Amino acid sequence: MSILYIIIGSFLILLGIFVWRFKFIEIIANASEVTNRDAYAKYFGLNCLIMGLLLIVYAIFNIYIFQMNETLSVFGFTIIICLCFGNNYLVGKKFRKE
Repeated sequence: MSILYIIIGSFLILLGIFVWRFKFIEIIANASEVTNRDAYAKYFGLNCLIMGLLLIVYAIFNIYIFQMNETLSVFGFTIIICLCFGNNYLVGKKFRKE
């Protein structure tokens, strides 16, 4: 299960770099409503980078330190994803038109 978390984390890191560097925010929902495309692309890209790094660190801790069973591992993964997406939703509001 931890290998899957590392793969997902790597994908999120690549997605974050792609959005941050190339300002490709069309893949984000409701991107047409964004007022400041550059700032939103930078914020979303950095958020994906942080989320990917958190998943990889969590997977490494899960493999070497915690050695949790699968249920607790999925619970921790869900908490990390919910916190990061919640943060993106709440802070990302400042980039949208009212």
